[in-house]
Amino acid sequence: MSCTVQFGTPTPKTWPSVSELPDYNDKFPKLKPKPITNVVKNLDPLGVDLLEKILVLDPAKRMSAKQALLHPYFEDLQNHVRNM
Repeated sequence: MSCTVQFGTPTPKTWPSVSELPDYNDKFPKLKPKPITNVVKNLDPLGVDLLEKILVLDPAKRMSAKQALLHPYFEDLQNHVRNM
């Protein structure tokens, strides 16, 4: 599945530097984003929140790997690792 089918066509409003990409074309079809829950139906709200933050098209707005590991979704894992 294309990222644009799921996350919508990037625009200068949603990704200010998108027009600087070599293959950007403002004539691309304008697709609207779809809820991530259409794809991952059994994920709890914390998991949905994490996915929505790491699957952001604009790298400047995307959660880093380090930030992702600190997300509350992994809290139980963090507690388990600390207790090892």
